[in-house]
Amino acid sequence: NVKLDSFLRLQTTPAREISTSLLKISKKDFNKVALITKQEKKITYKELYFESEKLKKKFKKRSLVFLLAGNNHETIVSYLSLLKGK
Repeated sequence: NVKLDSFLRLQTTPAREISTSLLKISKKDFNKVALITKQEKKITYKELYFESEKLKKKFKKRSLVFLLAGNNHETIVSYLSLLKGK
């Protein structure tokens, strides 16, 4: 079960390791499922990568940013784009 396996891994992995590993995903894994939304939509690592790259361009370097986070796809894309743009 993909959802349960992903959930269990997230529950036992420190947040810093998750964000670092998402930033370093290899191209061979781009088509693997990274997230499953509440609406059962599967989001691949490739989609996460390109969405976060697009959003990253909207932030200036060394900007102070406040991220209001939720448990959703948009928060993860925002978080990754902020980590990339640091």
